[in-house]
Amino acid sequence: MNFARFTLVSLLGYPTYTASRSATAFGLTLSSNISPRQVSHWSNKQTFITGAASVRREGVFFRRSMSDSNHGGKEEDEELLFVDVGANLLDDMYRGMYHGKERHEADLDRVLQRAWDNRVDKLVVTAGTVEESRAALEMALQDPRTFSTVGIHPTRCNNVTSDDIKEMRDICIKGIMDGTVVALGELGLDYARTQFCSPELQKEGLKAQLDGLLDLNLPLFLHNRDTGMDLVNLLSEYNNTMSNNNNRIKGVVHSFDDTLEVAQAYMDLGFYVGINGCSLKTEDNLKVLKQLPLERIVLETDCPWCDIRPTHASHTHVTTTFPTKKDKQYQPDSCVKGRAEPCHIIQVAEVVAGVHGVPLAKVAQQTRLNAHNVFGGLQKKSKDAPTHS
Repeated sequence: MNFARFTLVSLLGYPTYTASRSATAFGLTLSSNISPRQVSHWSNKQTFITGAASVRREGVFFRRSMSDSNHGGKEEDEELLFVDVGANLLDDMYRGMYHGKERHEADLDRVLQRAWDNRVDKLVVTAGTVEESRAALEMALQDPRTFSTVGIHPTRCNNVTSDDIKEMRDICIKGIMDGTVVALGELGLDYARTQFCSPELQKEGLKAQLDGLLDLNLPLFLHNRDTGMDLVNLLSEYNNTMSNNNNRIKGVVHSFDDTLEVAQAYMDLGFYVGINGCSLKTEDNLKVLKQLPLERIVLETDCPWCDIRPTHASHTHVTTTFPTKKDKQYQPDSCVKGRAEPCHIIQVAEVVAGVHGVPLAKVAQQTRLNAHNVFGGLQKKSKDAPTHS
């Protein structure tokens, strides 16, 4: 299958490309009968250079090798926009700290700019404590494209008090006013790390949050690790307790890496399935993914964790890469090895597209629609969010 390899230098943000047959900003696909030198016009002072396989846009580099066989062959005119429904942007790595050692200056601004430059349309900043819930809201309030969650992670549920619930409720109400807070979470159960919190205390903490906050009618951003059907059964007890969504709970079971049977149980409850690099490590993971309907999948990076690595079964589907340096050799315009970012969401989408055998654009459009459906539209009430459409 013939495909184009080329370098494009873009001096401004989301550019518009015009050719005798179009090459889109993210498809970067030219039909096999069009040579790169035939591209007649590039807006926004674009410069077209043949012979390589990289794209540079505002100091952001990513590498594509696009072919009809990998991406459906009909993406020339499609808009590719992504929603990252789970980003741990409060992590110390975005302040340059790795295992307690400072490797570089804080670079969250660069990380976010790299996301916007690479077609991330919206993202959700996740929290796992009361303090993080407050910080996530304050961070998300700074940009109309960012949203946040409120909740206590199951491994941090050793002492969930009524004061905690009251404070989380206050944070929720503040964030709901303009549409910034879009979910309760990250909450749930984790039987893989009971050294941090026993299953009994995890259940008590989860129930305290559900009892005290479900009436706010926010979807749940669920953590589920090695719990079998325990979390499904617990959540089933809370169905018919909400005033929205036909009285049923809804949300996302995030970073899903369990069986198809468990996935179906969550979907039957009304949940979407969150897919990231940790969902895509093994051939068994990919078999489960292939059987999940696109209409019930949302994409996430779970950054800075859950990057897709060369040892993962999913890696063969990844066609977009970013210049990457080790933390000790940090360069501002490169990603950091082992630290995922929201810009990497396209890699997750490429795996889903490859496994399902559908165009990347279809995955982008459907999962974006799914994210908007589960999180109430992802549109702030105070002002219009920037859009790339």
